[in-house]
Amino acid sequence: MTIDRTQGRRRLFVARFSHEGNSFGPLPAEQADFERLEWRKGTPVITQAAHTAHELAALQPFVEQHPQWELVVSRCAAALPSGPIADPVFERYRHELLADLDQAMTNGGLDAVYLSLHGAAVTPTRLHVDLDLVEAVHDRCPGVPLAATFDLHGNLHPRLAERLSIAVGYRTHPHVDMKAVAERALDLVARCAEQGLQTRCALVQTGVLLPSINMRTTDGPMRALQAAAAAAEARPGVLSANVLGGFPYADTPHTGASVLVFTDAQADPGGALAREVAQDLSQRLRAAHDAFIVRLPSAAEGLARALDRLAAGPAAGQPAGSIAGPIAGPIAGPIAIADAADNPYSGGAADTPDLLRALLASPVQCCVYAALADADVVRQARRAGPGVPFDVQLGAKRSAAFGAPVALRVLAQGFTDGQYVRRSKVWQGQQVCCGATVLLAVADRPQLRIIVTEHIDAADDEAFYALHGIALAQEPLLLVKGKNHFRAGAGALCAEIIDVDVPGPACLDFSQLPFQHARP
Repeated sequence: MTIDRTQGRRRLFVARFSHEGNSFGPLPAEQADFERLEWRKGTPVITQAAHTAHELAALQPFVEQHPQWELVVSRCAAALPSGPIADPVFERYRHELLADLDQAMTNGGLDAVYLSLHGAAVTPTRLHVDLDLVEAVHDRCPGVPLAATFDLHGNLHPRLAERLSIAVGYRTHPHVDMKAVAERALDLVARCAEQGLQTRCALVQTGVLLPSINMRTTDGPMRALQAAAAAAEARPGVLSANVLGGFPYADTPHTGASVLVFTDAQADPGGALAREVAQDLSQRLRAAHDAFIVRLPSAAEGLARALDRLAAGPAAGQPAGSIAGPIAGPIAGPIAIADAADNPYSGGAADTPDLLRALLASPVQCCVYAALADADVVRQARRAGPGVPFDVQLGAKRSAAFGAPVALRVLAQGFTDGQYVRRSKVWQGQQVCCGATVLLAVADRPQLRIIVTEHIDAADDEAFYALHGIALAQEPLLLVKGKNHFRAGAGALCAEIIDVDVPGPACLDFSQLPFQHARP
């Protein structure tokens, strides 16, 4: 089949490969992890994403607004952040993507390509997965406009500037603009195909490693940097100006914060404007380095602060969402203590024991701990049955690098199949299955409840707690393996959030991790 371009018919090739790889995470991303979250192609990609908030939700509006375009949707894959992707998984994906691309080029050709990427994907043998995909696609269809979107935590290799026609990065963290970012990228690549838009690109990879715990765009230094990027885009000729904070735990030679700028070649034929904007934003980024660095309390200190806060009542005069945590007004909802070092959205395995150990050493009598991932414990609880005490080892099952297991006596209060639909604005509408789960109670302190799941899940959504019969707003204290996305989800129900730093694959203290390529 040959497309009749005289009638305005055009074809857009779409593919997605999204994964954030933590080089220190104890568990690799296997094929089952992708199939559990996202492993689709063709029309189901468009229909199933239509009511979500991520990039692929932009496809349906694009089709409706551009009836002259036909979509060729190849494999779209994503998995929860983890350790590096198993090499066979990536090779399988790459082979399928390029086979689909070759078929599309042979069967009528293509007018544009859009890749939904993350920017921090790694395998044990490939440190620049996203670049590998971009270069492979570019080599298969030279001259075809190629667009990409990147996570705000992407680590961008400088050679991307030579291959991409346009790229847009998230401007929010938590990431509430994924669909809008894809809409912009699709609009710009369509202009490249329809109007002959040519671009110039400047990419500055600073190599600066920034802790993502203080990378929220609601406050702090990243908010000002994103405002500067938005102001740069208001300049005539600037199409896309992006400040990416990078993902420090993906240990590669090009890990770190970067700036990516695209300009209209007609207004900027030599690329001087692109370079000027990129240099200005990168200088601002470097100057803000110290403002990103924060000190967090230990688990014991965080628990002591929470107990003092609960005993003292509301503390006035502190802004909501600050690192310090307290907010003005009466306490409504739990105080949350967030373990960012084992956050599943940073590649944690929901397995480190430090926060749980500190809880058991404290005088706390009533709280919810969410969540540990341990299929063996779930099976052990089912064998024991509801309400029957049994002895268990919790934590440190995936790695002993971050502490020894915690031994305690527990009993099962309830079981679930682990299926729910997310309600938070980041992943709204996404169907989740975290496998079989159990709600455990500590035998000698039955109001200390621990959620254990078969598969790793981020306990960042109100629906996750409702699944286990927990009305989160009525709890006094929550201990959670989470970070910034927790704030955009279940964190909205909390009176206060206290971030703590404990041993883990995404700990705040980079000196505790065995970097080989990046330079903390």
